[in-house]
Parts: sequence; C-alpha cells; structure tokens
Amino acid sequence: MPQAFIFDMDGVIVDSEPLHLLATQGALAMIGRNLSEEEYYRRYVALTDRELFEILLGREDPQVEHLVIEKQRLYRELAASGVKPYRATVAFIERAQEVLPLAVATGATREEAEEALKRLGIRDAFRIVVSAEDYERGKPDPAPYLLAAHLLGVPPSRCVVIEDSKEGVKAAKAAGMLCIALTHTHATAELAYADLVLDSLGGLDPRELLSRFP
Repeated sequence: MPQAFIFDMDGVIVDSEPLHLLATQGALAMIGRNLSEEEYYRRYVALTDRELFEILLGREDPQVEHLVIEKQRLYRELAASGVKPYRATVAFIERAQEVLPLAVATGATREEAEEALKRLGIRDAFRIVVSAEDYERGKPDPAPYLLAAHLLGVPPSRCVVIEDSKEGVKAAKAAGMLCIALTHTHATAELAYADLVLDSLGGLDPRELLSRFP
C-alpha cells in the first residue's frame, strides 16, 4: 500500500494560477513582452518563475533576475487579500493527515507556499514543504517529488502524488510514483499519463482512494 501523499499546491490546493498568470503578464509588460493565457497554460504553468523567464528571454539575459523579483512582488500584491482554496482538496487533506504522512512539492516560492497553507489553517498537516528554492530543475523534471520522498523517508514507489498539470503528472511518473490528476487546470485527455483522473477530491475517503491502487 502507498505510504505517503505528496500534493502540488497551485491548481490543487489553491486556485492561484490566474493570479500567477496576471503577475507574469505584468512583469513581462515592463519590457514590452506579452504572454497569452492559452500559451501560459499550454507551456509554462508548471514552471518556476525563473525557468519561465529563462525560456522566454534566454538563460543569460540580465533582465531575468529583475523579472523574477517583479513577478513575485506583483503576485504578493494580488494574493494579499487571500487566494481562493479548492475546498474539496482542503477537506481531503484534513482527513488524509490522519492516514498517511503528507508533503507539498510546489513550483511556488517558500514564502508563497507557507503563506497560503497557513492562511488555510493546514500548514501543520504537512511534514514537508518543498518549494522552488529547494531544487534546480522543476517539473516535468522529477526532482521536486524525489526530494519530497527523500525528506519523508518514503520510497518513491510508495508515494501518491496529487497534481493538476500535465507537466506535474509527467514529473510524478518520472519519479516512479503513483499519480492522481485533478481536472482543475487541464482536461482529462491532457492528463492521460496519470494513474487516476478525477474532477475533484470532494467527498472521497483517503483509505478508499488508496484501495484503488494495487
């Protein structure tokens, strides 16, 4: 049986991707660049801020550092009044913490992750929070999930990941983990790599969900 749940955060626990998009667009506007909503969700949604700007401008572009700082400032402003949670996921987390150890592996900064989880009153549910500062290569690279499993002391093959993006699903599977994908961000067809695709975690019992895996 699985021995741990590892959650993505943006798009799984909190409905924050629209705010990340707006903050990214605002930062790019400072240098006369645009990024459409369609392109953001198709190519960049799972990346860290630095990875996104390095792809758009080039790794050596001196403007990358400034854009990362500006994007994160804009996101803090947008999120200051609170980020809308996925209440079904929050309720599932409250039940799941009684069953298995939990971790978060996110592309958000540590400040963003800690603030969101504390506001929702679920920070203590997670033994481990892995954020963008903790690894060099983000999803679809498996590094964030492998680090979370290592810090939990659980073999990757015994971890169940909860994701919403196709890049996140690929990262979980590359790490050798089981993956449940939620259709919060992408359609079912785009999440075909996952072991199980659900519209929501609403009303699900963690033990019953785990029993679906051999």
